Amino acid sequence: VHTGDCERIYGKMTQEQVIKALKKGQEQHGPQIPEKGYLDLVETYFHDVSQRESYHESEQIFKAMEELRYEKNLQKPGVGNFEVIKEQHQTVTVFIEYDEAATQGLQAYEQLLQGQLSRELFNLHHKRHFQQRIVAVSAFLPKSHTLKQEAAAQLAKGLWVVRRPNLHKYYTLPTGFSRAQENTTTDCLML
Repeated sequence: VHTGDCERIYGKMTQEQVIKALKKGQEQHGPQIPEKGYLDLVETYFHDVSQRESYHESEQIFKAMEELRYEKNLQKPGVGNFEVIKEQHQTVTVFIEYDEAATQGLQAYEQLLQGQLSRELFNLHHKRHFQQRIVAVSAFLPKSHTLKQEAAAQLAKGLWVVRRPNLHKYYTLPTGFSRAQENTTTDCLML
Protein backbone atom coordinates (compact mmCIF):
# COMPACT_ATOMS: atom_id res chain seq x y z
CA VAL A 1 0.00 0.00 0.00
CA HIS A 2 1.43 3.33 -1.08
CA THR A 3 1.04 6.06 1.57
CA GLY A 4 2.87 8.91 -0.15
CA ASP A 5 -0.28 10.81 -1.16
CA CYS A 6 -2.04 10.62 2.22
CA GLU A 7 -1.43 14.27 3.08
CA ARG A 8 -2.70 15.48 -0.28
CA ILE A 9 -5.73 13.14 -0.29
CA TYR A 10 -6.75 13.18 3.37
CA GLY A 11 -5.18 16.39 4.64
CA LYS A 12 -2.60 17.06 7.32
CA MET A 13 -5.04 16.61 10.18
CA THR A 14 -5.86 12.96 9.42
CA GLN A 15 -2.94 11.62 7.40
CA GLU A 16 -1.37 10.09 10.51
CA GLN A 17 -4.53 8.07 11.24
CA VAL A 18 -4.80 6.92 7.61
CA ILE A 19 -1.19 5.69 7.55
CA LYS A 20 -1.66 3.91 10.88
CA ALA A 21 -4.83 2.16 9.64
CA LEU A 22 -3.12 1.14 6.38
CA LYS A 23 -0.07 -0.24 8.21
CA LYS A 24 -2.31 -2.24 10.55
CA GLY A 25 -4.12 -3.62 7.50
CA GLN A 26 -0.81 -4.57 5.89
CA GLU A 27 0.35 -6.32 9.06
CA GLN A 28 -2.83 -8.40 9.13
CA HIS A 29 -3.29 -9.06 5.41
CA GLY A 30 -0.02 -8.45 3.65
CA PRO A 31 0.79 -5.82 1.00
CA GLN A 32 -2.71 -5.95 -0.53
CA ILE A 33 -5.65 -5.56 1.79
CA PRO A 34 -8.61 -7.71 0.69
CA GLU A 35 -12.13 -6.33 0.71
CA LYS A 36 -12.97 -8.30 3.87
CA GLY A 37 -10.29 -6.26 5.70
CA TYR A 38 -11.83 -2.89 4.76
CA LEU A 39 -14.22 -2.74 7.72
CA ASP A 40 -11.35 -3.17 10.19
CA LEU A 41 -9.35 -0.57 8.24
CA VAL A 42 -12.20 1.97 8.43
CA GLU A 43 -12.90 1.22 12.12
CA THR A 44 -9.22 1.71 12.99
CA TYR A 45 -9.15 5.01 11.14
CA PHE A 46 -12.31 6.42 12.75
CA HIS A 47 -11.33 5.19 16.21
CA ASP A 48 -8.01 7.02 15.93
CA VAL A 49 -9.63 10.18 14.54
CA SER A 50 -12.20 10.16 17.35
CA GLN A 51 -9.39 10.10 19.92
CA ARG A 52 -8.04 13.44 18.74
CA GLU A 53 -8.71 16.46 20.95
CA SER A 54 -10.06 18.44 17.98
CA TYR A 55 -12.74 15.78 17.43
CA HIS A 56 -13.92 16.15 21.02
CA GLU A 57 -13.89 19.94 20.69
CA SER A 58 -16.02 19.68 17.56
CA GLU A 59 -18.48 17.38 19.32
CA GLN A 60 -18.77 19.87 22.17
CA ILE A 61 -19.39 22.76 19.79
CA PHE A 62 -22.09 20.84 17.89
CA LYS A 63 -23.75 19.93 21.20
CA ALA A 64 -23.64 23.60 22.27
CA MET A 65 -25.26 24.62 18.97
CA GLU A 66 -27.93 21.97 19.43
CA GLU A 67 -28.61 23.18 22.98
CA LEU A 68 -28.43 26.85 21.91
CA ARG A 69 -25.70 27.71 24.42
CA TYR A 70 -23.91 30.83 23.14
CA GLU A 71 -21.81 31.90 26.12
CA LYS A 72 -18.08 31.27 26.29
CA ASN A 73 -17.54 28.85 29.17
CA LEU A 74 -14.64 26.62 30.21
CA GLN A 75 -16.68 24.04 32.15
CA LYS A 76 -19.43 23.50 29.57
CA PRO A 77 -18.25 25.04 26.29
CA GLY A 78 -20.70 27.11 24.30
CA VAL A 79 -20.65 28.35 20.73
CA GLY A 80 -18.56 31.31 21.96
CA ASN A 81 -15.67 28.90 22.60
CA PHE A 82 -15.36 28.08 18.90
CA GLU A 83 -12.91 30.19 16.94
CA VAL A 84 -11.88 29.48 13.37
CA ILE A 85 -9.15 32.05 13.80
CA LYS A 86 -7.91 32.60 17.31
CA GLU A 87 -9.19 36.00 18.36
CA GLN A 88 -6.78 38.41 19.97
CA HIS A 89 -9.60 40.26 21.67
CA GLN A 90 -12.89 39.53 23.36
CA THR A 91 -16.17 39.49 21.51
CA VAL A 92 -19.82 39.88 22.40
CA THR A 93 -22.39 37.62 20.73
CA VAL A 94 -25.26 39.75 19.39
CA PHE A 95 -28.51 38.80 17.65
CA ILE A 96 -29.51 41.46 15.11
CA GLU A 97 -33.27 41.81 14.50
CA TYR A 98 -33.13 43.50 11.10
CA ASP A 99 -35.94 41.88 9.11
CA GLU A 100 -39.21 40.00 9.51
CA ALA A 101 -37.50 36.58 9.52
CA ALA A 102 -35.30 37.83 12.37
CA THR A 103 -38.37 39.02 14.29
CA GLN A 104 -40.03 35.63 13.87
CA GLY A 105 -36.84 33.83 14.90
CA LEU A 106 -36.43 36.08 17.94
CA GLN A 107 -40.05 35.55 19.02
CA ALA A 108 -39.63 31.79 18.62
CA TYR A 109 -36.39 31.82 20.65
CA GLU A 110 -38.09 33.78 23.43
CA GLN A 111 -40.96 31.25 23.38
CA LEU A 112 -38.39 28.46 23.60
CA LEU A 113 -36.75 30.12 26.62
CA GLN A 114 -40.15 30.47 28.31
CA GLY A 115 -41.05 26.83 27.63
CA GLN A 116 -43.86 27.77 25.23
CA LEU A 117 -42.18 26.15 22.21
CA SER A 118 -40.39 22.82 22.00
CA ARG A 119 -36.74 22.62 20.98
CA GLU A 120 -37.73 20.31 18.11
CA LEU A 121 -40.17 22.85 16.63
CA PHE A 122 -37.69 25.68 17.13
CA ASN A 123 -34.92 23.69 15.42
CA LEU A 124 -37.21 22.69 12.57
CA HIS A 125 -38.76 26.07 11.78
CA HIS A 126 -36.63 28.88 13.27
CA LYS A 127 -33.10 27.87 14.24
CA ARG A 128 -31.45 28.58 10.87
CA HIS A 129 -32.96 32.08 10.57
CA PHE A 130 -32.10 32.78 14.19
CA GLN A 131 -28.47 31.71 13.96
CA GLN A 132 -27.91 33.49 10.63
CA ARG A 133 -28.57 36.79 12.36
CA ILE A 134 -25.99 36.38 15.13
CA VAL A 135 -22.74 38.32 14.88
CA ALA A 136 -19.59 38.52 16.98
CA VAL A 137 -18.84 42.10 17.97
CA SER A 138 -15.62 43.36 19.49
CA ALA A 139 -16.14 43.93 23.21
CA PHE A 140 -13.94 47.01 22.94
CA LEU A 141 -16.35 48.92 20.70
CA PRO A 142 -18.13 51.65 22.65
CA LYS A 143 -21.53 50.60 21.31
CA SER A 144 -21.07 46.98 22.41
CA HIS A 145 -20.34 48.24 25.92
CA THR A 146 -23.49 50.40 25.80
CA LEU A 147 -25.58 47.48 24.55
CA LYS A 148 -24.39 45.28 27.40
CA GLN A 149 -25.47 47.95 29.90
CA GLU A 150 -29.08 47.82 28.70
CA ALA A 151 -30.95 45.28 30.85
CA ALA A 152 -33.51 44.53 28.13
CA ALA A 153 -30.76 43.79 25.61
CA GLN A 154 -29.61 40.56 27.27
CA LEU A 155 -31.53 37.78 25.60
CA ALA A 156 -29.80 34.85 27.32
CA LYS A 157 -26.54 34.18 29.12
CA GLY A 158 -23.82 35.32 26.71
CA LEU A 159 -26.30 36.53 24.07
CA TRP A 160 -27.46 40.11 23.54
CA VAL A 161 -30.03 41.45 21.09
CA VAL A 162 -30.38 44.60 19.02
CA ARG A 163 -34.13 44.91 18.49
CA ARG A 164 -35.61 46.63 15.45
CA PRO A 165 -36.56 49.89 17.25
CA ASN A 166 -32.91 50.29 18.33
CA LEU A 167 -31.35 49.07 15.10
CA HIS A 168 -30.35 52.56 13.95
CA LYS A 169 -28.32 53.08 17.14
CA TYR A 170 -26.22 49.95 16.77
CA TYR A 171 -26.31 48.44 13.30
CA THR A 172 -26.55 49.21 9.58
CA LEU A 173 -26.88 46.59 6.85
CA PRO A 174 -24.11 47.97 4.63
CA THR A 175 -21.46 48.27 7.33
CA GLY A 176 -22.58 46.06 10.23
CA PHE A 177 -22.26 46.85 13.93
CA SER A 178 -21.55 50.50 14.66
CA ARG A 179 -17.98 51.46 15.38
CA ALA A 180 -18.97 55.04 16.20
CA GLN A 181 -17.90 56.65 19.44
CA GLU A 182 -20.54 57.39 22.03
CA ASN A 183 -22.00 60.87 22.06
CA THR A 184 -20.11 62.29 25.00
CA THR A 185 -18.86 65.76 25.59
CA THR A 186 -15.35 66.21 26.81
CA ASP A 187 -13.88 69.43 28.04
CA CYS A 188 -10.33 69.96 26.97
CA LEU A 189 -7.85 72.57 28.10
CA MET A 190 -5.45 73.62 25.39
CA LEU A 191 -2.12 75.05 26.51
